[in-house]
Amino acid sequence: MKLKKGPSGEKFPRIEDGTYLSRIVQIIGLGSHERDDRYPEKGTCDKVLITCEYPTEMITINGEDLPRFQSKQENMFLTDKANLVKIIKAAIPEFDLEAEDDFDFYTLLGKSPMTTIGSTSTGNPKIVSFTPEMKGMPCPPQISESIMFDFYEPDLDTFNGLMQWVQDLIKEADNYPGSALQELVENRAKASAGMEPDSEVPF
Repeated sequence: MKLKKGPSGEKFPRIEDGTYLSRIVQIIGLGSHERDDRYPEKGTCDKVLITCEYPTEMITINGEDLPRFQSKQENMFLTDKANLVKIIKAAIPEFDLEAEDDFDFYTLLGKSPMTTIGSTSTGNPKIVSFTPEMKGMPCPPQISESIMFDFYEPDLDTFNGLMQWVQDLIKEADNYPGSALQELVENRAKASAGMEPDSEVPF
């Protein structure tokens, strides 16, 4: 079994393959990226990072019992065949695509679909699929704080509170250069260094 470093520098066994009770605790807008890294010719689209906690799979970090997390990126398409629509239907079984002109992805926060964990070719865990919560098997109450981040209406404090690898992923977006988020990040850095920001941006 492969080991993965935890936030404190400790090492923990990876979450094993299987189907788990889970709860969606983070919805992070990533900006525009290639639809599929393997096929750049397919172009770009907005992407979202969905993070689930696993309240039945706890680990102890710095003396505190915390649930495991697992994240999955998806293209932000609202079509019949889109993987994101499958996730929505698993989290909100009554969802009717035909009746929706648009969808607020943040309504997924706190929802409790079951997720199946599999393995990448290198042995790391990944979310393979989302399915509706089984009757008679309710997910335990949410443990972690809900976090949402909108790339197009960014909150800098929320951005700075994200894991570093998530911040880096957002900064790799095709539309990060010149974005409101880039301006906020750079102005905060200039203010910290005692320099004048480029424009009046509240932070």
